[in-house]
Amino acid sequence: MLARVPVDAKGQFPVNAHLVSALAAGFLFFNQALFWVFGALLAHQGRLALAARFFWISAGVAFAVWCAVGFVQWRERVARVSDFAVMLAVLGLHVWLVLAGAGAGAPPRAWAMALANAALAAWISRGLLRRPGRLMQE
Repeated sequence: MLARVPVDAKGQFPVNAHLVSALAAGFLFFNQALFWVFGALLAHQGRLALAARFFWISAGVAFAVWCAVGFVQWRERVARVSDFAVMLAVLGLHVWLVLAGAGAGAPPRAWAMALANAALAAWISRGLLRRPGRLMQE
């Protein structure tokens, strides 16, 4: 997906649907990590009830990030079979982390959900490593 964001001759990114989609997913991921950090800071201060709320919010945003990435990949028609496999693995991990915490009466492990989404972001960003000439040959 990110490999389709064009760069002009000056190295500038023109505003287009690909760039807006990437920025929206990045904004959601930033907020997921921000809620997790707030929760961790509150837990460190001993405010566990409020920290748990932030962890739940972070978990909700984690699912929103996953949905945004999936929607963008589907809409842009850039997903491959390996992308779907990674997406399903991350979704399964998210569900397991929420259910494991909820079963024990604890909030979800928001740090692990943020790490899983970071891995997903790294996976879908692999197109940035390709040379521009190679994209045209595919």
